[in-house]
Amino acid sequence: MDQLHFDDLTDTEIKKWEQLHITAVDNKPVEFWEEYLMKPSQQDKQWNRNLREINFEEIVKNRICREDAKPSYYPENIIQALFKDTVFKSAFGVIIKNYNPIKNTCAFINTIFEATGINKKVNEACISTSHLPQFATMEEFLSKEHILDDELPEQLTFDGFKETPKTDTSIKVKRSTIPDILLIDKEDQIVIEMQTHSHGKLWHRIIQNQSVTHALSKEKGYSIWLATKEFPDVYSNRPIMIVSNVISSVKHRKLKQKELRVDKRDTNGCAIIIDVFHPDMYKISEELALWCHFIITGENVGENIYMENIIKWSKSLREKDRRVMYKLSGTKSQLIEDGIEIGMEKGIEIGLTEGKEIGLTEGIEKGKEQKQIEIAKELLNVLDDLTISLTTKLPLAEIKKLRELHNIDRPHIDL
Repeated sequence: MDQLHFDDLTDTEIKKWEQLHITAVDNKPVEFWEEYLMKPSQQDKQWNRNLREINFEEIVKNRICREDAKPSYYPENIIQALFKDTVFKSAFGVIIKNYNPIKNTCAFINTIFEATGINKKVNEACISTSHLPQFATMEEFLSKEHILDDELPEQLTFDGFKETPKTDTSIKVKRSTIPDILLIDKEDQIVIEMQTHSHGKLWHRIIQNQSVTHALSKEKGYSIWLATKEFPDVYSNRPIMIVSNVISSVKHRKLKQKELRVDKRDTNGCAIIIDVFHPDMYKISEELALWCHFIITGENVGENIYMENIIKWSKSLREKDRRVMYKLSGTKSQLIEDGIEIGMEKGIEIGLTEGKEIGLTEGIEKGKEQKQIEIAKELLNVLDDLTISLTTKLPLAEIKKLRELHNIDRPHIDL
C-alpha cells in the first residue's frame, strides 16, 4: 500500500486516497417497515420527543442559510450563534462556576461517533477537566480570549499537559495552535474545531492536525471538524467526511437507508469533518442532524436534555458577557477572510455584469459594421472606392481590402 505523506500532501495524492464506502440497498419488504413504524421508539433517553414526528425538511427550510452565517451576523439571542467560533467554544469547552459543559459535549461527541459507525463512547467520568479553560465567570474567560487574539503570535505552543508520542519517548510532539476544544479521554485525545472557512489547504491542515492528535494519544486520537462552509472541490455536497489512512464519505446509497455500515479503516483514529449546514444530514443520522440544527439556530427541536443545559447556560450569561462574546465571535482573521471572500464574489458578479454590458455594446457595434460591409460588397461593382467609403462610413482602406479580397475591379464610369 502506498504511504500517505503528511508533510507535502498534494491534491493528486488526496484524490488518490479518496475512497467512497456505500452500503448495499436494503431490500426489506414493506411489511417489515410497517411493523417497524408501529413499534415504540427505542431512541436514546436524552431525547424527550419522538424523533419520528419531526419534519426535517421543514426545519431545514426555515433556518438561516449557509451564505448568511458570517462574522457580521448577530442574532438577538446568543444561543442562535453557536456556529460562531468563540460562542461555540464558550458553550462546549469552558468550565465556569455554575456551568460544566463536559456531559453536554460528551453527548454531542457520542452522537457523532454513532452516526459515523465508530465503536467508541466517551463518558463524563473518564474525561480529564485539567486541560479545559476554567474561570469563575465567563467574562474572565472572554477577557483572556481577547488577550490571546490580540497579542500572541499566530503560532502557539500548547504545553498545558505532558505530550508524549506512543512510539519514541525521546521525540516531543507539539501542537502549533490551541484547539477550540481539547478533551482527554483517559490518555486519548479528542479535538473539536469549529471551521468557518473552507479552502484548498483545509485538507492538509486536517490531516496534519489528526496526525498530531493521534501521536499524542495512547491508543486512538480523534479530531472533529464542524464546517459551516461547503467542502471544497471534489468533496462538495457530502454531509460527513472521514480522513484516516483513506478519505471516505459517509452516506447511504441515495441517502435513503435506515442503517449505516461503513468500513472506515479506523485503525489509528481518524478526523471527522461534518458539514453542519448540509440539508440531508438527517438521512444519515436524525440525532446528529438535530445537533447541527441546534448549533445553527439554538432550537432544541428534539427536546434534548443536554441541549437544554446549554440553553440555560446562555440565559444565565450577564449582559456584559454577551457583549464581549459578540465582539469576539467575529475575530479579525475571520472578518478579513470573510471580507476577501465577499470581495471576490462581488468582483466576479460585477465583472460578469460589466462584461455582459460591454459585450452587448460591442456586439451591436460589430453588427452595424458587418451590415455596412455587406452593403459595401454590393456596391463594389457599381461605385468607386471613395463613393462607397462616403456612403457606408467605412474607411477607404477597408473598401480597398474588400475589393482585393473579392477580386473585383473598379467599375468604368463614363463622364
